[in-house]
Amino acid sequence: MRIKGLGKAGAVMAAWLIVGAAIGISIASAQSKSDGAETVGVMADGSPGFEIARALARAIDHVDHLRILPIAGKGPVQSLTDLIELRGVDAVIVPSDTALYTGRNGLADSAKLAYLAKIASLDVHVIAGPNITQISALAAKRVAVGTTAGYSFVSASLIFEALGIEIEALPLEAEEALRAVAAGTADAAIIVGMKPLLQAIRPDSGLHLLTVPFNEKLGKAYIPSILSDEAYPNLLAKGQIAETVATALVVAVINWPGKSARSEKIKRFTTALLDAFASDDGGEAGLNLAAEVPGWKRFGAAEDWLKGKQSAAPSKGTATVLKEE
Repeated sequence: MRIKGLGKAGAVMAAWLIVGAAIGISIASAQSKSDGAETVGVMADGSPGFEIARALARAIDHVDHLRILPIAGKGPVQSLTDLIELRGVDAVIVPSDTALYTGRNGLADSAKLAYLAKIASLDVHVIAGPNITQISALAAKRVAVGTTAGYSFVSASLIFEALGIEIEALPLEAEEALRAVAAGTADAAIIVGMKPLLQAIRPDSGLHLLTVPFNEKLGKAYIPSILSDEAYPNLLAKGQIAETVATALVVAVINWPGKSARSEKIKRFTTALLDAFASDDGGEAGLNLAAEVPGWKRFGAAEDWLKGKQSAAPSKGTATVLKEE
């Protein structure tokens, strides 16, 4: 293998680094076996997903002999299919609407999936230029929806289908999408989560938020949500609101049956995870571990954990876990 840009000495050093990494992996594997730890691979991507995966690793690593391994994913659609098909992936952190999308497109069997907890609420933002005043006006218009590696692509696909609106989809993400709308090369953009990015939009941008009307079809994957002028003063006029929908960021697993080795490991992981979320360590309160997620069923061990806590005080989130994006 040649590495472009390296001389002979650099190539030798690179080779030794590769060998050293392989030795390190072997040692780590041996140490894992010697201390009796079982690895739980948690796949996530982007923000806030991967940050949460790393926070979980810090919070529950070695609890009940579990070793938490954060794995960088390649978007929510790929992560969900990896959960079902790829060995070593035991849980994924994805927006909940991904299950409906992958199921409808024959990419993953949502009946095999379950969730452990809803760990964040992600609002869907439809940002348009001054000439677009309602979402129905986006029919046949250019809408930046991102790529399959981002959260927005899935939401845009499901929402416009549910509303019966056909658009010209542009594969532009986040800042690039907003710049395109401001420049007039796109008529609107769909952005899921990313509240800080949207709050940083300049007041003279000419951009504003559109209402997403809720209907029965959207209820299969989303819950209604409200965007206020207090949260988005540069995208809504004073006293104005925009109705929208929200997806949930969930920790998802395969709904393993019976008492298989994988099932028992995920049960232990479930208990460790929910105990960590419920612990009162001075973190920000408000994480509702009993929250239902449209289109999903809760993993049996998580249901049992909640029943056992029914008489306890309301759950609180840990300082390392993001409640809302």
